[in-house]
Amino acid sequence: MFQEWKDLLFLHSTCASELLQGFLPPDLTLDTFQGEAYLGFVPFQMRHVRPANIPILNQLSIPKIGNFLETNVRTYVTHPQFGPGVWFFSLDASSFLPCYIARKLFSLRYMHSPLTHKESDQGTITYTGTRNPHQHLPQVWEGNPPELTTYDIEFQPTGTPQLAEPNSLNFWLHERYRLYSATPSGQLLTAQVWHEPYQIQSINTTKLSLEFQSNIVNDPTWPIQTFSPGVKVNAYAPSLIQS
Repeated sequence: MFQEWKDLLFLHSTCASELLQGFLPPDLTLDTFQGEAYLGFVPFQMRHVRPANIPILNQLSIPKIGNFLETNVRTYVTHPQFGPGVWFFSLDASSFLPCYIARKLFSLRYMHSPLTHKESDQGTITYTGTRNPHQHLPQVWEGNPPELTTYDIEFQPTGTPQLAEPNSLNFWLHERYRLYSATPSGQLLTAQVWHEPYQIQSINTTKLSLEFQSNIVNDPTWPIQTFSPGVKVNAYAPSLIQS
């Protein structure tokens, strides 16, 4: 599928490795940078989401999904065969259709929740969201991982967007081109995404409120805060990983 990811806010905090590893399938290992594990929170806009222009897909009349807002809570993992990638603890979207498709095709833990995005004339960006109390996340793996219930963030990008330096923490956090998920029966899935490297810049944060449903993440302070204007993305079909 073709997608555009726009106005991406990346918040990251270190988190206890043994805690995060306990929420992962056995075949995935928590990826660390200089011995530290990271929890990430990423709100952004999904734009122009549509199937690739492939005849067989056109014959199936797969609908164009269009534009919506998304938020995900994530960590970083690696697999002995397929290498580094992202594991999503939860994902929220402002439109029902992408939630349904992502659950069915990618076995991702999507929820349809009210999310908002605003940008002022001065360039201040506001993201807010609240977990839909009438929906429950699909159980794709054991445990009770970190799940966000509500957030309210206001910030302004500063400086000039630049590529992350190779081998830096920013490069390690942002340049991920594979995702992992698991079916309800426990089968591991993986899918590739492709995009140009992120142009990253700093932010000035004027409001930062994130609430989780439990205190298992030990009140992260989110000291690593970055922003990207966006990228165009190709997302490929998932495949089962044979154990």
